[in-house]
Amino acid sequence: MKKFALITAAAGMLISTLAFATTPEIKISVIDLQKIMREAPQAKEVSEKLTKKFKPRQEHLASAQKHLQDEMNKMKRDGTVMSATERTKLQTKIVTDKRDFQRLQEDFRQDLNVAQNQSIQKVMGTIHEVVDTIAKKENYDLILQKDAVPFASERVEITAQVLKQLKKIA
Repeated sequence: MKKFALITAAAGMLISTLAFATTPEIKISVIDLQKIMREAPQAKEVSEKLTKKFKPRQEHLASAQKHLQDEMNKMKRDGTVMSATERTKLQTKIVTDKRDFQRLQEDFRQDLNVAQNQSIQKVMGTIHEVVDTIAKKENYDLILQKDAVPFASERVEITAQVLKQLKKIA
């Protein structure tokens, strides 16, 4: 009985060794997605477009904020010498302008966030296509994000390849 158990254990070890020996090598790589998002021409182009598109609204917000600040300074400076009617009128105007400014500011933030998210999704789609192309061409089995792993050797990083391809298609 002991002999049978020993033979069975030895056969099991031999089979697992053979199975491991015939397993193809797994090819793994990493990419630095943050670096790609900073340096990819597509990401820079999107950033410039968003800045250009939202600059007039940003300037309008700055102007509205300055106007509101001027009104508040006037109230602080001249409030004691104003008639009660003028002071009430200015206070009402300040409250209304402050509410309008906050609404403009919130609308601006929401519109900017939506535009940024749409743009980022478009750029990420392009990045995924490039990574997929490189993975198929180089026969990678797995590509991880560099910040998601505790350690990755420079030898397995393909960020430069991805950036090169992105620059070609920009």
